[in-house]
Amino acid sequence: MFEHLLAAGLYGFHSDMVEDWSMSMICVSQEMREDMKPTRVKYYADRILTNSVSVTPKVHVFKLLDMNFFVDYDKCANAQTEEECLRVLAQEFMHLIETMTYPVVLRKTFDRKAFEQCVRDILTEHGLLDAQ
Repeated sequence: MFEHLLAAGLYGFHSDMVEDWSMSMICVSQEMREDMKPTRVKYYADRILTNSVSVTPKVHVFKLLDMNFFVDYDKCANAQTEEECLRVLAQEFMHLIETMTYPVVLRKTFDRKAFEQCVRDILTEHGLLDAQ
């Protein structure tokens, strides 16, 4: 559901450099998180990705921003409602995009602040972040 909220809102975000994006949530405890090295954000301008165990072993991606973000398992597990869990996801995702290092090819050409504001607006509109 969280991904669908973002996807629907980001559909209206326009950038010459990024036309599609992919995110993976990695839900781990705080102790495990300290042992895991976060993967860097990746950008594919025009590439064919292969995965031999997939139903579609070759996928052509174009202007794709690919990111992973950690979610605190304990916070999600202790959430009393789905809304609370979505708030945790929203906070963790905002932290990711505010602190992540963008790939070199995007640093000067991608409007990072507009992207952050777009995500913040989407999450605030759905009541998952407090208005700033």
